[in-house]
Formats: sequence, C-alpha cells, structure tokens
Amino acid sequence: RNLSTCKEATPLPSSTIIEPRSSIAMVRFVLFAVALSQGVLAELPRECTTSDCFGPADGGNVLLQRENRKLVAKEKVASLALSSGKGSTRDPVAASAGSDDFTPEGAATLFFTVLGFLLVASLIQQRRYINVSDDVQEESTERSKRMAKQNMNLALAMEKDSNAEVFRRENIMLAVRAGCALVLAGSISFVHPLEQWFSSMSYDVTYVGVLVLWTMGRSIGETVSGLWDAVIGTVVAFLWIWVLEGVSPNGIHTGDPSEKWMFGVAYLVFTTFIMMFGTWRNGMRVWCLSYHMGNMMTWLTPTERGVDDGYSHHFQIKFDGAAFGYVIVTLFAAVVTILALSLPTPRMAHRIALRDMSNSVNSFDSLFRCLVKLYSGHTNSADSDLQRCKIFEHNMEGDLAGLQTQIDASWWEHFDMGQFADIRKALSKNAIVQQGLMEISCSMLECLSSLPTTDDTTKLRSQIEPSMDYLVESTLTLYKTCYKAMENGAVDEQEANEMTEKIGVVEDDIDKLSKSFRTAAAELAGQGFCKQQEMFRSDWEMVFLLCSLSRMIADTAKDMAARNPRTSVSAVQALFSFNIFRGVTDQDHLEFACRNSLSLAACWVIGYNGVFGLLAPHTAGIATNASLLMSTAVGSALKKNMGRVQGLVLGTTVGTLMYGAVISQGCQEAMYFFLGYGLTFVLGTASFFLFVSCKENSFIFYLFGGFAAQRLLSPCTSEITETDLAGFFKNILCAIICVSILATVDLAMTPSAGKLAQQKAVGLARSISHCITLIMKDMQPPQASYGKVALRSEINDVAAKAIEGAAEPRLMSQPFNGGLYSLVVDKTRRILIQILTYRWAIRHSASSTLDDAPTSRKKGDSTIFPIFEACKVMPSLHESIAQMLDTFVCNIESQACANSAMDSARANLDMIPCYPKVREQIEQLRLEIGPKVDAQHSEMKPLDKDVSASIHVMFTVFETYVNLLDELEVETAVAS
Repeated sequence: RNLSTCKEATPLPSSTIIEPRSSIAMVRFVLFAVALSQGVLAELPRECTTSDCFGPADGGNVLLQRENRKLVAKEKVASLALSSGKGSTRDPVAASAGSDDFTPEGAATLFFTVLGFLLVASLIQQRRYINVSDDVQEESTERSKRMAKQNMNLALAMEKDSNAEVFRRENIMLAVRAGCALVLAGSISFVHPLEQWFSSMSYDVTYVGVLVLWTMGRSIGETVSGLWDAVIGTVVAFLWIWVLEGVSPNGIHTGDPSEKWMFGVAYLVFTTFIMMFGTWRNGMRVWCLSYHMGNMMTWLTPTERGVDDGYSHHFQIKFDGAAFGYVIVTLFAAVVTILALSLPTPRMAHRIALRDMSNSVNSFDSLFRCLVKLYSGHTNSADSDLQRCKIFEHNMEGDLAGLQTQIDASWWEHFDMGQFADIRKALSKNAIVQQGLMEISCSMLECLSSLPTTDDTTKLRSQIEPSMDYLVESTLTLYKTCYKAMENGAVDEQEANEMTEKIGVVEDDIDKLSKSFRTAAAELAGQGFCKQQEMFRSDWEMVFLLCSLSRMIADTAKDMAARNPRTSVSAVQALFSFNIFRGVTDQDHLEFACRNSLSLAACWVIGYNGVFGLLAPHTAGIATNASLLMSTAVGSALKKNMGRVQGLVLGTTVGTLMYGAVISQGCQEAMYFFLGYGLTFVLGTASFFLFVSCKENSFIFYLFGGFAAQRLLSPCTSEITETDLAGFFKNILCAIICVSILATVDLAMTPSAGKLAQQKAVGLARSISHCITLIMKDMQPPQASYGKVALRSEINDVAAKAIEGAAEPRLMSQPFNGGLYSLVVDKTRRILIQILTYRWAIRHSASSTLDDAPTSRKKGDSTIFPIFEACKVMPSLHESIAQMLDTFVCNIESQACANSAMDSARANLDMIPCYPKVREQIEQLRLEIGPKVDAQHSEMKPLDKDVSASIHVMFTVFETYVNLLDELEVETAVAS
C-alpha cells in the first residue's frame, strides 16, 4: 500500500542498528511464517474453493474469503500451540495426507514467490535509505568536540566509550540478523514439503548454512562481494563438470579402459591447476574447488553401466541434477543473506562509510584541539594527557582501515552509478587526507614528547596562542566544509566559492601565526639561527607542523574547489578488466599455489583410496574440507592448523549434537520445529557474534559456525541409526585427516614464523637504513621500495610475524623474543614519522606524502642542500650517519638471529659506540650552518614554505634519528 508514496514520504532519521522493537518484529514475522507454512498451508486442501472450505454464504466475496482464511489460520496455529510432547502428536496419516495435499511443487512455488517479493522490498529499502544519514554516533562525537574546548580528558574518554558502545551494539545487531538468516535458510530443511522438493530435484542443501554464515559481512556491500565469489565459484564448478560430462557422460564404468580413467585424472589436474595458479579471488577458488572435488570424485568412481550419475550430459543442462542444484542453492543463500541485511533497515556500506567519515572528522577535531592545548600548556598532567592522545590517535588509525574497507565495499551496492561514483571517490580522497592528518598528528606527538618547558618557551607559547587558536578554528571550519560538500559527491559553484573564501582565511591565519612566532622568537632569543635553535628548536618544529597540517587541508579544499571530473569504475568495466593470469608470477602467489595444490592432491588421493578400512574408497569429504580451509595467510603453521582443528571438529561435533536433539522427538512433532528453529537461531547468532567480536579467535568461530550449521540443517530422519553414527564418525575423521595433511604440508613447505619474523625484521632495518641515506643526499622522489606505503607494509609484516612467532613452539632453541620485535616495530614506526617530517621540510608540503600525491609535489627545494653541502663537516657527518645506520642493521640482525642470550651479549660487546660522535658532528654542523642561514636574505614566507624553518626542522629530525636508534640499541640489549 505504501509503495506508491515511498518517494514522497520523508524518511525518519535511522541507523544501521536495529531497535529492540524492530528486532522483535523480525523474530515474530519469521516465527509466524514458519507456523503458517508448516501448520496451516501444509493442511489446507489443494482443491479448496469458497463453497467447499468456507460455505456458500461467502458468495464469492473475496474479502469475506480472506477473513475466513484468517480465522482458519488462527485455529490451525492455536491447535499447533496446544500440542506438546509425544502424547499429543498429530495423526501420522492425517499429517501425511496434509503433506500430500500441499505438494512440494506448490510449497516451493509459494516459498520462492515470497522470497521474490521480499527481495524486491529489500531493494526498495536500499534505495530509500542509501542517502539517509546515520547519526547514531554523531551526537556523542559532537559532545566530545564541544568538550575538547574545555576538558581534553573527558573529550577523549567520551570518544572511546562511544566507539566501544557502538561496536558492541552493531555486533549484537549483526548477530541477530545472522540468526534470522540462518532460520530462513533452514526452512528448506525443516519444512517438509520444501525439503521434499529439494530432494526430488537432487539438490544438496547441506552447504546453505555454510554459505549464509561465511558470506555475510558487516554490510550489504561486503556481503555482495563475498556472494559474488560464491556464485562465480559455483558456476565455474558447474561448467567444469558440464564440459566433462558433455564429452564423456556418466563417468567411469566397471570394465572401462584405463585410458578413460587417465583422461579424467588429467582433466582434474588441469582444472585444479587453473583454479590454483590463476589469480582468482580466493573466495571463488574456495567455493569452486569445494564443489569440483566432489563432482570429480563422483565421475571417477567406477559404477555399473546404465547407472545415471545425476549430472548434465551431452552439453545439455539437467535442471534437476546435483551440479545445477549447487548453483540454485547458492543463489538461494545469496537472497537470504541480502534479505537479512536489508530488512527492516538496510545495513549499507555506503551509509556506514558516510557515518564513519563524519565520526572521524569529529574525532580529529577533538584530537587536534587537545594537541594544541597540550602545546600551550593548558593541562594539569601533561604526561598522562600525552599518553591518552597517543592511544586515541592509534585507535583512529585503526578505524581508518575499517573505513576504507567500507568505502571499497560500497561499490558493490551502487556500482558507481550516477552521483555515487563521485561520493565514493570523495570518500576515498578524504580517507587518504585523514591518514595524512594522522601522520602529522603523530609527528606533533613525537615533538611534544621531548618538548622542553622553560620561562622563555612559556612566554613564547603564550604570545602566539591567540594566533594558534584562530588558525585552529579556521582550519577545522574549512575541513568541515570540505566534508559537507563531499556528502553529495559534487561540489557546486556556491560550495566552491565558499571553499575559496575559507581557504583564504586559513592561509591568512597561517601567515599571521608565522609572523607572530618569528616576532616572539626574535624578542626572546634574539636574531640568529643558532640562538633560536638552542632555545626554541622544538617550538620551530611544532609550529611548522601546525602550519603544514592547515596547509594540507587547504590544498585538499583547493582540489575540491577546482571541480575536476572524477573517474568511475562501472560493473561492465570491472568485469572486462578481470584477468586470472595477472600476477601469476608473483612469488607469494606461487608459494601459496604450490603449497595448497600439494595439500589438495594428497587429500584427494587418500580419499580416493580410503583409509585403513575406516574410510571407504572414493570419499570426497577430505578434499572438500581441504578446499574450504584454503587460506592465503602465511604464518605459524601450528597455530593456523590448530585453529582449523578446533573450528572444524567442534563445529561438526556440536552441530551433530544439536541435530540429534532436534530429531529426538520425531520429524512431525511441534517440538521438532521449536528445537530446530530455536537452535538454528541460537547457533547463527552466537557463532556470528563471536566471529565479529573476537579478533584473536575469529577464524575458529568462523569455521565453527559454518560446519555446525552444515550438520544441524541436514534433512530429518526418523531416528539415528548405527549407519548415521558411523557417518558422524566419518565426518570427524575426514576433518582430522584433512587438517593433519594441511599441517604436514605447511610445516614442510613454510618457514617457521620465527624465521620469517627474523627475515622481515632484518629486511626492515636495511630498508630504513637505505631510505635515510638516500633522502639525506637526494632531493628526487624516493623509489617505490622506500616510499611510505612500502615501509609501512614492512613494519606491519614484522608485527604480524612476531605475533605468529610468539605462538609457535620452540623445541631446540630459546623461547621467541617477542619483546625484541615489539621494540623494533615501535621504534621503526617512530622513525618512519621522522622520515615523513624530513620530506615535508625539504619539499615545503605535507601533501607530498599522501598516497595519491602527484610526482610534481615530491621534489625537494633545490636551495636547501647547497647550504648543507657548503659546510665542511658535512662529509664526515654523512660517513658517521652511515656508520650509525650500519650499526643499527647489525644490531637488529645479531639480536634477532641470536640462538642464546650469550650470543646476544657477545654481539653487543662487538658494537662500536657511534652515537656520541654523530651528536657532536650535528652540533658542529649547527654552528657552521647558522651564519649561512642568516646570510640568506630571502623574503619572509609562511613557516611551512620557509627555508630557514625547514632547516630548523631538519636538525630536529637528525637528533631524533640518533636518539631513537640509541634507545633501540640499549633496549634491545636489555630485552635479549
């Protein structure tokens, strides 16, 4: 009734979090649909007419018939509710008659029709809500932003509590949706007419629960991306067996020549090679091979002639065949999962990205104000406030990764159609800028950590505080304007003019702060580079960073005000750009393909031949499980495979126990449906909540939920026989054998996580050393291997491998030194920030290190290096710094590769102390370069564009390099 007015109606502000009333409504709807389909429709006569069912008084009145049907439905539901236990069972004959009257075909038609209507409703909801803002957290972040002007501690604490509360509520909401999706998917097992239809079509429904739980993400976009992998993988598996059955129908027969068997094996090897070594998305590979292994096992199992294997033959499509059934079941699971995330309120990546970006902007507002207050001295406990700011900034960086994930996933919701392409590109640009702002904030935090406080510095900061406050307000106002203009994707002329005006205000405030700072520094320290370096070196850097941050936001606003057209990626372009041979020669991909191909081959061979009479020959379960467990992650083989064992075996066992409880009361009892749907909802909700809430063991709960659902949603049998019990044992045995093979191959072919951590740490030290050496001599853009992205990736690799190495058993060597790697990761992250600060100084642009910065911005000021090279001490300083960096690399290598504490101690004894010499030469350079800088009579520029300010910052960076490397050598010696 409301579809015609949905465009005119003004939707109320809503959120992606289901309110309790909506959750109850969803549960009631599912329960009523179950009761209706099983208790009412199953017993209404198929040939029912008005005169037969409701009496001649109805006279063909459609409305009266509808009311009478409602009355009958109520009576049927009430009669179901009155039945309890075995003593009140329905007459089996009557039940059978009812099922016969309501045919499986009619049940399937009704069921899929309802799904179709719900799918249309979900698409309508997505279109209605895609532009509706989600303000769940905006109110709290607005409060924290206001609080930051008064009390930074309360502001940061409020932000932290708000983020934690939203995370918890969202996880509960997602878990409830997962439970409802699994209940709806379970209808094809629990509703007998539907189960009979799927069985008559030879459709295997055991994977439907796995598909629902393993493809469901935190948003519709993430889910559609996973479902695309599942659908494409299933279709490719169907095509593989369709081609083979077209050439040689019905597989191997008893008495066939061995050449036919060899042909089948060669085809299996060829198709598996394509899937393993092609650069498919891993989800496509997993779903394709999980079906393909079973199909090929069936084809290669010898049968008697005349036996139909149930597949499509002679290049025709058998719509009631098993292979085609997998495609249908996958599409059904896709529809169910999309419905769960779309109704009643769609959980869309586009909306989440807009909300998270708004929260990120507000969080940065709070952080920026807190940093300026810390510098101005408006705090009672500077050290504790500084630590809070560091933690808050670190959490914001983590949130940015999740934000980019949702931005990328939003493409799967709108496919860059219309204005959404501009919105997605603007969101991506804002995320890049936000990352750059976090890097400048890190540099400011590092500067604040060593900020001296004297009478002179206090006077300096009090004099420039009004100018700083004006700059902070104008900068944040411009940043908010940029975000508001980004929400609808396009910057109109009015918004561009408003941005241009506010850009001028920010640039004027930068000039005013620069002049104010120079005047105050000259009054307190006197004219001259050396005097101001000695007294205000940290203040020069802090104000430089403040101006650089404001300039980055102004540069972003200029790019937006230019209104340059953005490129979009349509669905057709994405489809035609897909190439499974791109990146085939990548070393990591080849290692993954070789390792998993060997594991899959071993599982298939063992399953084909059987296992000591415990498993019969031609068992596909081992290879199928291996396909589902394929992972691109490389790390601790023991930890990864122990997680596989826990998830797979516990999931199979718990699912089997639940299945036994469900069928214990019989397949026609009310308790069967109550337990079936109830346990299905509990399983889906609990496993998915643990999966999205736990970072450490999420992989285990991911596997647990899928394999438990696979067992729970099996078709009902009247009782569990010895054959069924043997089948349960077979499933667990297949799982254990599969994981044992995977673990053996991983341990044999994958280096230990400890060795990988050593290699990564040494490689990181060498990269840092080369990068510092190059940027001290070369003004040109850095090589890709020494850029920000490459260095950050190396640091993250060391951190990840250290976590894996700590979980790995050490049989013949000392325990893994996790403390050493924590120090390396922490110090190198801080060194990377100093490298970026150095680049900002020599390029006069913090925007030059953004991920999408053009090459023209990455060239340094050619007037800076000649001033340094004119100093006599510079060659010896270069040599001393090179020696210091060599010592750094040798220290990391010796500490990481030491087999004992004695080896580590001996390595420290061999180290030549070089840090005092470097500090002495830096001081000589400062005294020598001072007169040369003072002799430069260039025009006064803003501090972020000024040569003298850049040289001030470069000296601070030199000293920070030395201090960090010196601290690292001392602390690693203690840690070893």
